[in-house]
Amino acid sequence: MAWVKRKWTYYRSHATGEVLRWLVLAEAMVRPADRWYWDLLLAAKTLSRAMRKARPGLFDPSLEARLMHRFLDILSPGGRRFPIPTRVEGLEILQAAAAGNEGFVCCTAHVPLVKLFIPVVRKVLRPGAELVVTVKYAQEDGCVDIWNDAPMRAIEIGPGVLLQTRSLLRRGGCLLMLADKEQGEYISSNIFRFVGKVGTRIIMGFPHLLDDGTVLLQIVEAPAPYCRNEVEIRANLDFIAQNVRSILAGGAPPEKVRSSVMPLAQVSVAEGGRDVDRIQIYSRAQLKTRAKRLEQLLSDPATKVADRALYEKRLQLMRNELEIRSQVLSRTEFGPDGRPLGPDGKPLPPKK
Repeated sequence: MAWVKRKWTYYRSHATGEVLRWLVLAEAMVRPADRWYWDLLLAAKTLSRAMRKARPGLFDPSLEARLMHRFLDILSPGGRRFPIPTRVEGLEILQAAAAGNEGFVCCTAHVPLVKLFIPVVRKVLRPGAELVVTVKYAQEDGCVDIWNDAPMRAIEIGPGVLLQTRSLLRRGGCLLMLADKEQGEYISSNIFRFVGKVGTRIIMGFPHLLDDGTVLLQIVEAPAPYCRNEVEIRANLDFIAQNVRSILAGGAPPEKVRSSVMPLAQVSVAEGGRDVDRIQIYSRAQLKTRAKRLEQLLSDPATKVADRALYEKRLQLMRNELEIRSQVLSRTEFGPDGRPLGPDGKPLPPKK
């Protein structure tokens, strides 16, 4: 039965994707280009409202933005051009980073509408500077498709990625890196360790879909732009994790993104070593699963005495991390009406 259920889920998801694809392509054939975005936005809002009523307990607050991301992915191949309403905040930070002779890293995550950052960065870079994105899989020609812009060069994550990206940054280019493997996955510290080894600087960007349909692109300075030690790496991790969770929970964009923050937990390397580095990049669900598994091992009489001390130490670190993250908005924290809840348990105000 489990096999049949998995197959049914796969084919149902595939069929739904094909229906959406043909609907979007039909829209492109019968409507003018200046109406594509607004018609698709109306469709995304309608589907999002229907899902909220049908399954309020399982409603994804970021569904509207995710649908728009999927629709724009379908429209973009083939050289189609169409207006997308965007507003950029913090453009002076990007201009200052691009003005120097040294390269820099622009860090974001797998969140909806993140591709809209690429045309903005391209326009700011000085002539001759190259913009490259790191991806899991690139096309056969080594590029990826970009909305309303020409395809850009991509570097697949692999054994030679460090050498390629270092040479790019030394030539004064810009490297666009995503801090997580996929949407909803844990935030990795590897990108910040890379920045510290190369000796370059890092800035961050976060997209927000507003209620009026405009996409707000916020560019901010990282809490620790040069990632020189573990404390600075942790500060950057906490900062990007807070913003990503807020976006996926459908929270309103802050009036002014604060980047001058210290880590939520000051843990020295000597106290936890690499365990701290691993634990603090797990998602909340992963932390709960691993903590439950450690509790089972500790309650098992067959567990070796030599292992118990290590398990107790890791369990305490995980509990501390979960307690710290209770201050941060989680994507699963929303009320019965589907509205995301803040740390105080009250519904967040609607996006402006």
